[in-house]
Amino acid sequence: MFERAPVVVGAPFPARQLLRPIMYIMLNIRRRRWVAPLGLLAALGVHAACSPSPVGSGECATDADCRAGSVCLIDVKDDVSGEPRTFSYCTTACASDASCPRDRQCRDGSFARSPRQSLCVDRVRTCLAEDPSNGLDDDCDGTVDEDAVPAAEGCLDSAGCGGFVCTAPVDGATTVCGPSNPSAALPFAPCSAGADCDNDLCVAGLCSPMCRFGTDTCRGVQVEGRERRTECARHVAAEPRPEHNSCQIECSQERCPAGSTCVWRDVLGTLDDQHLFVCSELDAQLLPLGAACPSNSTEDDLKCQHGLCFGFTCTRRCGGPGADCSDVGPGFSCIETTLIYGLREFQASICRDLGGGS
Repeated sequence: MFERAPVVVGAPFPARQLLRPIMYIMLNIRRRRWVAPLGLLAALGVHAACSPSPVGSGECATDADCRAGSVCLIDVKDDVSGEPRTFSYCTTACASDASCPRDRQCRDGSFARSPRQSLCVDRVRTCLAEDPSNGLDDDCDGTVDEDAVPAAEGCLDSAGCGGFVCTAPVDGATTVCGPSNPSAALPFAPCSAGADCDNDLCVAGLCSPMCRFGTDTCRGVQVEGRERRTECARHVAAEPRPEHNSCQIECSQERCPAGSTCVWRDVLGTLDDQHLFVCSELDAQLLPLGAACPSNSTEDDLKCQHGLCFGFTCTRRCGGPGADCSDVGPGFSCIETTLIYGLREFQASICRDLGGGS
C-alpha cells in the first residue's frame, strides 16, 4: 500500500497544474511506490527530502531493488522547459545535510505516514541544459560535470558550490568551489592538518568550514570537554592562501585550545566593519607583539600576528585589570579600551602603553 512520499524542494506550484501530479500519485499508489511530485508537495506546503542521485532515469522500481536500510524514491523534477521528468533512486533516512552525500540534502520527508521522517534527496531540482563543474548532475543525464564549464570562483561559503565545497587553495589567486576530499573528516571534526578536512582547512584543531557572516554555517563545538561557540571571521593562514572567512572558536572571554592563540579579526563580506576575537594559529611572517605598526585600522591590524595594532604597537587581548602584558613591552598594562572602526565601536581589554597614542 502507499505509505509515504518524501518531500522535495521546489518553487510554489500554480493551482492550475495540480491535476497532473495528483493523477500521477494515484497511478503510483497502485504500483506500490513512494512518489515525490515536486509541484504538488510544494503546493501543499511540505518541505523536501534527500537521496543518492538517480542512475539514468530509473535506479529502482520498489524498495526490494535497494540495499537493506534504503528505500526507493520516485522523484519528479522540472526540465529546462518546465515539463516534469520522473526519476527513481534508492535513498536513506537522515538527521541533517551532513548525513547525506554532498550531492544530496536532508529534508523532512514523510507524506502519508507518522512519525515524519527525513530523507536524503537530490539537490538538483530543475534539470538544466548544461552541466557546469560543481559535483552535481545538473542536466540529469546520469553523468556528472561532463561539460567544460569552470568551477565557480570567489566563493565565501559552500552554499553556491553545489556538490563541491568552497576552498582557499594554497598559492591560489582566489577562493574556488572544488571537490571535497571523500575520505576527510566532516566539518568541525578534530584535525591536525588541512589534509584531514574536506576543504583542506584545519584551524585551531578543528576542520573549519568557510562561511558568510550572518548565516548558520558556524555552530557550537566540543573543545577540551566544554561547549564552545564558533564565529565567522577572517582566517589568516600561515600558508599563502587567498583571503577567506572560516568558522573559528570565539575567545572574547575564554582561553583558546592548546596550540592556538586569541587574535583580533575582521569579517570579509560585511559592510559594517564587524570584528571579533577568535582562536587561530599565528603567522610567523607577520609582526610580533611589541613591534611598531602604522595605525589602528583593519589594513594595519593585518600586519600584526595577533591582528591588532593600537598605539602604533602590535598588541593583543588580555584578561582584565592586573593581567600580565610584559610580553608586549615594558610599561604595558591591561586596560579596557574602545576600538573604533568606521561607525562601529568595540569594548575590549587589551595590552597598551598609557603613554602611547591610538
